[in-house]
Amino acid sequence: MRKKEFGWTRRQAMVGAATSAVSGVGLCGTIVAVAARGHELSEQPIKAVRVGTPIVVPDNTGDTWVAAWADDGSLYTPSNDTGGFHSKEVLIDLLPELSPEQKARLKNDDESVWKETSEEQQRRIREQGPVSTIAFNRVFGSDPLTLAGETINWMKDFSAQDRGGREVIDYFGKRTETSADGCTWKSSGCAFIDGALCWVIARHTYGELSGDPHLRQTAVNASLIKSTDYGKTWSRSAEENLRTPMFPGSQFSAPYFIDYGRNRIAADGADRFVYAISNNGFWDNGDRLILGRIPRERIGLLSGADWEFLAAPNGSTESWTSQVTKARPILERAGSFGMSGVAYLPARGRYMLIGWHYPAGGGKIKDAHTKTMWEFYESPKPWGPWTRIGSQVWSPQGYYCPCICPRFQSADRIYVVTAGDWTNSSVYRLTLVPVGLV
Repeated sequence: MRKKEFGWTRRQAMVGAATSAVSGVGLCGTIVAVAARGHELSEQPIKAVRVGTPIVVPDNTGDTWVAAWADDGSLYTPSNDTGGFHSKEVLIDLLPELSPEQKARLKNDDESVWKETSEEQQRRIREQGPVSTIAFNRVFGSDPLTLAGETINWMKDFSAQDRGGREVIDYFGKRTETSADGCTWKSSGCAFIDGALCWVIARHTYGELSGDPHLRQTAVNASLIKSTDYGKTWSRSAEENLRTPMFPGSQFSAPYFIDYGRNRIAADGADRFVYAISNNGFWDNGDRLILGRIPRERIGLLSGADWEFLAAPNGSTESWTSQVTKARPILERAGSFGMSGVAYLPARGRYMLIGWHYPAGGGKIKDAHTKTMWEFYESPKPWGPWTRIGSQVWSPQGYYCPCICPRFQSADRIYVVTAGDWTNSSVYRLTLVPVGLV
């Protein structure tokens, strides 16, 4: 990857990234030009993909990353079961009694150090340290090959609700805990919309406890939270989301926003509506995707009653219903759609999504986590028709929850945000995968 990206030199890749960054500077003429070019290309569908070599962003742990491109130029992303960024340095400062040998092992991701800590040290880490079921981060840099990050908010009020289960979560993101309801907070979509970061959270039950016959991780009771200070503080509160979720049940419990980039190009009503897709209530191997929308000016009110769902194939005004039970799938195939999102690619005027699943079944089936399948789809509209244009098998990394990054795009290249096998600390990290578009 340091030499070439599927036929591009590093210099060509950087030029493409710089061109993409210019399109989001905020100059009206540039934005209009990009939008116009995208619509000129809208009759030229994406025919195939070429998947490049993954790029690991250094010094982080976690999964379920999503890149939201904010008006300050940074990417903002949640992470789940996570140590966030720079957790080893924070842990060493928090545990000064560790020996030099233990600190050296900790820096080298030696998980045996965790087993040597006392109950008091584990309590200190759980309450003060860089560990959380969900956290929120900032990623910065102008070159997708050399990004860095920092954790903005450990979301400790949400993690506190998950205490009381069998285990605590360590900074490797391996050990987990569940609350009295048997669930834990996890997240799905995140986007920057009209000056606010919007982030979806829900209650998840791990596959070995969910009762699903395929050992899939289930999701229920999703809610939207927002931040107007780049992730430092959030509303609604953890308690309010637990008691009165915006989307009760499982039918719209894993929403991902359709991302229109930092300047939200006005394609297909995106100037008036915010769109989101969700599978039918699974982190892994969901069965179908439905489409929801909300008037753009009302998203900040955080009310589930403002949402409506596509119930007919053409997206016209008459196609939408307030009853999620009447939603019509935009894609459907049993076990093929784990949590993921959709991006509008302005340089092509097309929509793209990546369906993913574990071929062996749910991720908690023995050894399933070492192999995933990505399937690439493109469409002229959010509601379809969706066409499968390629696939990629990842083994043994098992990369999952792929989301298209809204930054660093060009007409013939995108980057996909993902993370790998949660049992392997070398790939259980924020990772970017370059993908060529044909």
